[in-house]
Amino acid sequence: MLVSNMKSDIYQLFRLLFPAALGVVILCLCGGWWSERVIAQTNLAAQVILTGTIIDSDGALISGATVQAISEAGELTAQTTSHEDGSFRLALDPGPYTVRALLEGKIVTDARVLALAGQASFLSLKLGTYFHGTRQITRAGAPENQPKGQIVRIFYATDRHSSSIRTKYGQAYDGNRSQNGSLSYGTAFVSIPRDHKIGQLEDATFWSFSFLPSAADYVSLSRVNVQNQSSFFNDIHAAVGSSDSKSVLVFIHGYNVSFEDAARRTAQMAYDLGFDGAPILYSWPSKGRAQDYSADEESIQWTTDHLRKFLEDVARKSGARRIQIIAHSMGNRALPSVPT
Repeated sequence: MLVSNMKSDIYQLFRLLFPAALGVVILCLCGGWWSERVIAQTNLAAQVILTGTIIDSDGALISGATVQAISEAGELTAQTTSHEDGSFRLALDPGPYTVRALLEGKIVTDARVLALAGQASFLSLKLGTYFHGTRQITRAGAPENQPKGQIVRIFYATDRHSSSIRTKYGQAYDGNRSQNGSLSYGTAFVSIPRDHKIGQLEDATFWSFSFLPSAADYVSLSRVNVQNQSSFFNDIHAAVGSSDSKSVLVFIHGYNVSFEDAARRTAQMAYDLGFDGAPILYSWPSKGRAQDYSADEESIQWTTDHLRKFLEDVARKSGARRIQIIAHSMGNRALPSVPT
């Protein structure tokens, strides 16, 4: 009799609690669904709609191009195809992106975009025009030994002595003066890491516990190509012509700076500024050592005439409508005698 009563009590308790328990479960499920829906709607509202068009050098609209948005981490975050009228549309989360267009798997143009929440954005992409005018992007699926950041091409002119010592990046220039003050010309390719911070010249230091700079982690000089003067100015003219600004940026470094560090700094500034013309380094023979201040003072005076003639050549041969000059520290001393 006692057992029968206990079973009856348990059955009655179950009948009372089951509806309440079922209601709690349903409420939790609905609450979770609603919460996810609200979050999804909030994320959708926060997205930035980037629209744009792709044109060729003659202004003709390009259809069928693959348009991709690449995040700061180098990840493909959105992709679409341009329509018959050359238009495209991408939905992006707020933040900085590289937007690029590809035809037959080859990157034909790219641009830097900052997507801001609550603001619609429009972007016009022109074939043959690249961020900084000269940047090359590491392709998806590239070999593991290729740099995993961005590659910036800069131009250089220097009256340093050409070193006979070959480096991993090619031609090197030391802290001595060139014979008869002659200038050497060329291009340099500098790797900018994916996690680069604006204004920083990332380098291997003692505290980083790494003494072998990698293109994936540091701003590093990867290649130097020597050119004759004619090829040098032809390439600058082409870079200026394909840019929207039709300008050049000449950087003159200061005291205690090696050629390698000057090249790295030039590329880093062009990258951070979003400069779309031709970035040029003018490198004078600084010893690159803190104890050689006096020697650098003499060299900056010695280089003044060479710099003046070089800037005159840039004005005549680059095709630039604007010449922008950044001179750092002791580099300013070469400028007073340069005509404006």
